[in-house]
Amino acid sequence: GKPRISILSIAHLSEAERMFFVTILLNEVLAWVRTQSGTSSLRALLYMDEIFGYFPPTQAPPSKKPMLTLLKQARAFGLGVVLATQNPVDLDYKGLSNTGTWFIGRLQTERDKLRVLDGLEGAMTGGGKSFDRRRMDAILSGLGKRVFLMNNVHEDHPVVFSTRWVLSYLRGPMTREEIKLLMAPRKAEQEKAPAKKVRATARPPEVAKAKVDRPVLPAGIPERFQNLRDPLEEGESLLYKAALYAEGRLHYASTRSKVDLWKTVSFEAWFTDEAKGPDWEDSTVQEDPTDLDLSDTPQEQGRFDALPAKASHKKSYTSWRNFMKRHLYENHPLVLFKNADHKLISEPGESESAFRVRVVEADREARDLQIEKLRTRYAPKLARLEERVRKAEARLDKEEEQYAEKKRGSLISFGTSLLGALFSRKKASSRNVSRAGTALRSADRAAKEKGDIRRAKADLEKYQDDLKHLEAEFEEEVEVLSERLQATAVELDEVLVRPRKSDITMDDPMVIWKPWRVGGRSKGEPAY
Repeated sequence: GKPRISILSIAHLSEAERMFFVTILLNEVLAWVRTQSGTSSLRALLYMDEIFGYFPPTQAPPSKKPMLTLLKQARAFGLGVVLATQNPVDLDYKGLSNTGTWFIGRLQTERDKLRVLDGLEGAMTGGGKSFDRRRMDAILSGLGKRVFLMNNVHEDHPVVFSTRWVLSYLRGPMTREEIKLLMAPRKAEQEKAPAKKVRATARPPEVAKAKVDRPVLPAGIPERFQNLRDPLEEGESLLYKAALYAEGRLHYASTRSKVDLWKTVSFEAWFTDEAKGPDWEDSTVQEDPTDLDLSDTPQEQGRFDALPAKASHKKSYTSWRNFMKRHLYENHPLVLFKNADHKLISEPGESESAFRVRVVEADREARDLQIEKLRTRYAPKLARLEERVRKAEARLDKEEEQYAEKKRGSLISFGTSLLGALFSRKKASSRNVSRAGTALRSADRAAKEKGDIRRAKADLEKYQDDLKHLEAEFEEEVEVLSERLQATAVELDEVLVRPRKSDITMDDPMVIWKPWRVGGRSKGEPAY
């Protein structure tokens, strides 16, 4: 349920070794990307720090081509690429134009700034957005410490933000000796672990007293001898114990589970001293038959354990083969995993953890699709309110301008009438009275304009509040969708697909003599 992360440090390598490793890594990531289905959601992130030298503008090192291919194509398959460098001029312009999100800090040289402006212009115009080069130049020139410009091609405008003040101790990369010291406890644990697990899940039963002569099998029954893993030590002797080896082919077919698979199953069972012969209930499945390391002849110094009486009759092997077919049908179903929410079913051979990752990706894609539908549903409402806010702001500006004009007019009219009344020969002439009336009417109109300003401000505040509430409502619904993905556990059901009984085929069984160490310090243990 947690993000998986792999950190690859190449600080201790030489320049040639670094280039070699990075090139191989990028090509492996590119090969993985091409095996994925297309998606609009993020599946993984490839982050590379200090990209200098691996993606230059003029030279063509082996790491450049896969990196450029990832920048151009990987987003369609759910892989995001994050690159970091101190100087943008170190990066190829084709890569810059294919980068959708930029985080730009202080640029020390004019050349770096010009490269960033060229890259931003290409990215914005390529996405159908307008680009104000002069304004962007002014923003980049005014960035301070810990202040960054974020430019996203999917947004209309860039955003300037500052990071929190942090104290970091940049000691530098670890040395080889420090890495050795750090890994010492883990290496010690691995050395204490057993070197190799024995494939047999059960020890063979103690049969009759071991004898030197090799038991004789019925005609037509093949037998092989498994080679020793390590030479015998002093005082040890070799004892061969018999197991019956069988190989069958199963056909799993189910339309509902979308499965049509042929599978070969190889397994072995120890002979018992009971009348029923091999113990198939305690058999061991062989994932890779080539691991058996068989030969046609036994070791000269080997002794042989006795076989049960039924192993001397050829008819027993025929009945054992028929029993094995029933055993395969009943005990070897194909186990698949199913998620009912997304109607997904695992592929044959896909592990539970890998299938869970696929279900989580489907959850994320469904969530992203719901968020996009939500954004589409809210877009017209947001656009209408933003237009109302814009018109209310324009109306407020107009009313304030008219108020200022009326205020100036009333002051001029009042001053004129006042001067006329003071300096005119006829203090109460009709002209002076008319001027005074005009000044009063002008002051009344100015007061009315002030009321219009209050109403325009109230309308603007209302529309702004409505816009904030709608944006908060949208963000709340997005958060609910995101929390639902995190809170919901991935529920899986097991689906058993049994093989078709009519299609099961069995090869003739074969006796394998398996070597055991006896005597010396060993009380009897496998030597294969």
